[in-house]
Amino acid sequence: MKKLCGLVVFLLLLVPALFAQEHYTEGPIWRVTLIRVKPTHMDDYLTMLRQTTKSVYEENKKQGSIIDYKVFLKETKNSPEDWTSASPSSTRTTPP
Repeated sequence: MKKLCGLVVFLLLLVPALFAQEHYTEGPIWRVTLIRVKPTHMDDYLTMLRQTTKSVYEENKKQGSIIDYKVFLKETKNSPEDWTSASPSSTRTTPP
């Protein structure tokens, strides 16, 4: 009797997992990378990014290995001095 109850419980837990895979469809994959740029160097970084990667991405689009590429920018809510990279031993100060 215990084996039968255990089997029923196992099947009740397994059945939803089997049906969950039924409606899966493949979609695009995004690669997201966080890059921190020192204040006043954003233009330099974007210029370098365009020079080094645009031709590579355009060639990949022609070959069909990627569909599209995007660059999103997000500025900090605080002043740029608050998030500049600091060495692990130093302490960060919070804005007034």
